[in-house]
Amino acid sequence: MKIIMIYDQIQSGAGIKDDHDIPLGAKKEAVGPAVMMEPFLKKVDGKVVACLYCGDGTYLKNPDEVSRKLCAMVNKLKPDVVMCGPCFNYLNYGKMAARIVDVPDASKVLNASIVTYANEAKMKYANVSKDTMKQYGAVSENTAREMAEGVAKANNADVAAGISGIAGPTGGTEDKPVGMVCFGFYIDGKVFSDTKHFGNIGRNNVRDESVEYVLDVLIKELS
Repeated sequence: MKIIMIYDQIQSGAGIKDDHDIPLGAKKEAVGPAVMMEPFLKKVDGKVVACLYCGDGTYLKNPDEVSRKLCAMVNKLKPDVVMCGPCFNYLNYGKMAARIVDVPDASKVLNASIVTYANEAKMKYANVSKDTMKQYGAVSENTAREMAEGVAKANNADVAAGISGIAGPTGGTEDKPVGMVCFGFYIDGKVFSDTKHFGNIGRNNVRDESVEYVLDVLIKELS
């Protein structure tokens, strides 16, 4: 599995926090956080083949142009996985990582990501059955499992995750309170699910906790 990392000037070692205008560059080796990640990546046959980088100021001054160039570089190297981060507490780098794929031709790098708030969307785009929706509802492990499996098979993916929950601040019931999130996973044909109760901690915090949980599960399952 070939992996490419995308960094700012700090994570790449090309500059310090105030060196915002470092130009776009590349190193065909693991640098920065990738060095610490290598032992774990080896467990899943992963290897960092290149680290792309630029100053956060360079990116923020012309995000569309830099994103297109980054996507072109990634497409030329044809990796299996592209990782933007970890961003730690660097706000500008976080913005950069979040916007990398928001440009034309990003589909050559990113396969699929589907947001299905409506029940009809879950059935149409994630292949959740009407019977499952009727019997168990949108927020259920049954629905989350079908979401993960449906998206994986539709996109010929080895790994997929489905998430459905009640982030709040409203919408909760006695049986399904605010903060309840159901997760479905599809990993190499294996389908399983789980439910977490994060509590009424705010919409963004529920989302953050959900992402953290998915990453934890995938790391454990793929290690």
